[in-house]
Amino acid sequence: IGFVVSRDGLVVTETANISVDGVLREKYAVSMGDKQYIAVPVTSAAKAKNLLVFLKLAPLTNDEAFDAVTFGKQVDPKLGQSVLVLGGTDGASVFRATLSRFHYTKEESTTTPQVLESIDTLPGLPDGNAGALVTNFDGQTVGIVIWSDVYGRYVVYPALRILGLVSALSVLEAPKHNTTDSNERSDV
Repeated sequence: IGFVVSRDGLVVTETANISVDGVLREKYAVSMGDKQYIAVPVTSAAKAKNLLVFLKLAPLTNDEAFDAVTFGKQVDPKLGQSVLVLGGTDGASVFRATLSRFHYTKEESTTTPQVLESIDTLPGLPDGNAGALVTNFDGQTVGIVIWSDVYGRYVVYPALRILGLVSALSVLEAPKHNTTDSNERSDV
């Protein structure tokens, strides 16, 4: 269970969905529609202690692009906001919940703004939804369902944090240019 976060085939899921004894494999088989892809972890491949893992789908044809989730203009989620949880063990369940409590990082400094760490829902998120997509009623991504050892239940990991991780990956995967000889082709 997971979802596409960029049109070039970047997928996010909860690490526990694909790790075995805390270890990620080099590649996974992923089915989307009637097509099979190889998915390669692009984050912490050696360590599976992060909550989320990003996978890159391959092989892609030159003109192939994926329908990624919509993040839209992100505003803070609101208490009492209704959301849909799409996924579940079979990948086809739909669950409606209400955002009921926000958990923020605890900062040492009083001038550093708190960062939304996770969100509780009512009713609580059922078992088997780890990695499920959480959206508002406009179809915008609110987050992903993860298991929280801190709270002992499934919670929503916020979309803004996912976007931050995707941005960090984009920087890491940015093409490096070869500047040794101006007459040679650069690596793009």
